[in-house]
Amino acid sequence: MATSDVAFQAYHGQGQFEGDKQPIYALFSMYPSLQHFISVDPEIKSVRDLSGKRISVGALGSGCEILSRLIIEAAGLSYDDIQVSHYSQLEAVQAMRDRNIDVLFYNFAYPGTVVQEITKAREVWVSPGKIVQEITTVYFVPIDEDIIEKLTGEYGYYTRGVLPAGVYQGQDKEVPSIQVGNEVVINIDIEGYRAYRLVRLLFDWAYKLYDVHPVTKQLIPENGVKTSIPLHPGAEKYFEELGGYYDFRGFYK
Repeated sequence: MATSDVAFQAYHGQGQFEGDKQPIYALFSMYPSLQHFISVDPEIKSVRDLSGKRISVGALGSGCEILSRLIIEAAGLSYDDIQVSHYSQLEAVQAMRDRNIDVLFYNFAYPGTVVQEITKAREVWVSPGKIVQEITTVYFVPIDEDIIEKLTGEYGYYTRGVLPAGVYQGQDKEVPSIQVGNEVVINIDIEGYRAYRLVRLLFDWAYKLYDVHPVTKQLIPENGVKTSIPLHPGAEKYFEELGGYYDFRGFYK
């Protein structure tokens, strides 16, 4: 599984894959992941307020880190202007609770368990025999509209997204952001019939996942074809058989 920006770079030999094109096709796209921009500093109201701040941008080379860097650069800043950490999702939770970072970027489909974990009350030892309940106050910061327009205009795999109001505790307003697809990729040497059967199995039975997580309701053919790289011929055959869903989107020109 890979976010669409990472899959695109891998297929074309760009970014971290410079000069090393990967032998992959897309099997299908699952659902978009929203970029979460979260702060414990109430003075941070824009990406442009990040100068000098301590920020976790996600694991090095991850889809989250790639998009975080682009967002920061689109604001006229660079990593040299901020204090960057590459915490994992769970490490970032602890770092934010301990006030070791001011801001974190997460990229996943909402609701994210790690975000819920940050806002959850925790027991803190303050003196011998005394434990208190502590709640970390976090702020869900919108991505600036001009940055959204710039990045979605330059990169076809990024689209405008919105975190609806009330997804997380204390988040009572919708929050504009950027989202990116999540794709399942497969080696180009995998036989067509295997790729076909994998895609058919998933989409024929996707409804079984709908009660597991709300985002799985987006596992539908209309979304499955929205990949950033060419589909494997076996997957292509499945979507063509459905009729009405498939769109080459220019990738084969």
